[in-house]
Amino acid sequence: MPQQNREIVNAVSLKNLTVKFGNQTILNTINLDLAEKEFLGIIGPNGGGKTTFLKTIMGFITPSAGSVSIFGKTPKDSGGTIGYVPQYSTFESHFPVNVTDVIKMGTYTSKVSKVIIDSLIDDILKKTRLSHLAKRQVSELSGGEKQRVLISRALAVQPKILILDEPTASIDYESNINFFEILKELNKDITILLVSHDIGVISRYVKKIACLNRELHYHDSKEISQETLEAVYKCPVDLIAHGVPHRVLETH
Repeated sequence: MPQQNREIVNAVSLKNLTVKFGNQTILNTINLDLAEKEFLGIIGPNGGGKTTFLKTIMGFITPSAGSVSIFGKTPKDSGGTIGYVPQYSTFESHFPVNVTDVIKMGTYTSKVSKVIIDSLIDDILKKTRLSHLAKRQVSELSGGEKQRVLISRALAVQPKILILDEPTASIDYESNINFFEILKELNKDITILLVSHDIGVISRYVKKIACLNRELHYHDSKEISQETLEAVYKCPVDLIAHGVPHRVLETH
């Protein structure tokens, strides 16, 4: 008997998504279909709506028009599907919490046994290269190590989608590269949606790039034309070098 073709359900699907705060339009008629295990990088100027975009996908903000679908469900009905790493997350410098304790925070709603949770955490520590720091106080970690702890906490919910908002804004270049190498490995199993200003670095690791400034410019690839960037950033672009960690803009 011939196999029937199964309907493909996208990890994220946005249809005519619009978000307004009062009379101000923050996101304007956005359409996007993001396949499972995709790795999408989103770039765009400050104030262009990137964080609002992520929060709307996660269900923290209700659209003014249009719809959001997460694996065919509304954000409200897709609990546990998304792991989130925010733009800024601070740890109280003297609070006595170690790496394992922070990761366990992501399992607080889990009803499985302690043995299973401990096994899950061990696996996450290996994936994020933190096993040797499992009992280290978070206050003693570098910026890059803290970011890996935050990813680990997000992974503790066993998400199908990992969303990151400017996760490398405060870490050095070497830690940045290490961070993206980890994401590349994680992407073998989960969908990743990441906002960043670092065009050069993300273009080496993501599969697709979109530009957002109230409207989304997405062409299902990571090649970005000069015209698209000028339209998004509202300034002349002289050169964008994919795979090279720098960019050059004309005087503006």
